[in-house]
Amino acid sequence: MKKLQTLWNVIKTAITEPGRLRLVVDYEKEYLIKIKNKYPNYINGLPVINISEFISGKNDVIEPYTFLGGNSLPTDIALLRSLAKQLANCQYFEIGTWRGESAANLADVAAQCITLNLPDSTMIEKGLFKNYIEMHRYFSKHLKNVIHLQHDSLTFDFSKYKNSMDLIFVDGDHHYREVQSDT
Repeated sequence: MKKLQTLWNVIKTAITEPGRLRLVVDYEKEYLIKIKNKYPNYINGLPVINISEFISGKNDVIEPYTFLGGNSLPTDIALLRSLAKQLANCQYFEIGTWRGESAANLADVAAQCITLNLPDSTMIEKGLFKNYIEMHRYFSKHLKNVIHLQHDSLTFDFSKYKNSMDLIFVDGDHHYREVQSDT
């Protein structure tokens, strides 16, 4: 019902105030104005740091990597691997397992990897396809130093892991509320 109300408001605005449609066309420009007003120190955007300042080895191998949709970028994994290598007995925690590519790539450079993902039963309740659910943890499920926790991160009790993780990768649900909660 809310979506229909929103659609009606858009149509009404298009008819009564057509000049406001430029906000849709110039959305990026309008957004930049909001950012500049709210964060004047970042008029030119956030500071940029060259990834080479963090990546220790130019010959590092990222494997497995499928180049399928929905996984982390190779640069993300390279950065995580490099950071983990710099931490003795690295304890790695990630929210959002998907196929387990990032966990599998960290398993050989971290002492322990813990992943948190929705339980299969919850994904079934959400109506997700069986083959999609079966792909979760595919690359990391048989690795000895990877522990897979199945729970909703919105209600998970993280207290057991407080101050014990060296590297945390938040890559679960990408909606604002969930990212805010996970972070």
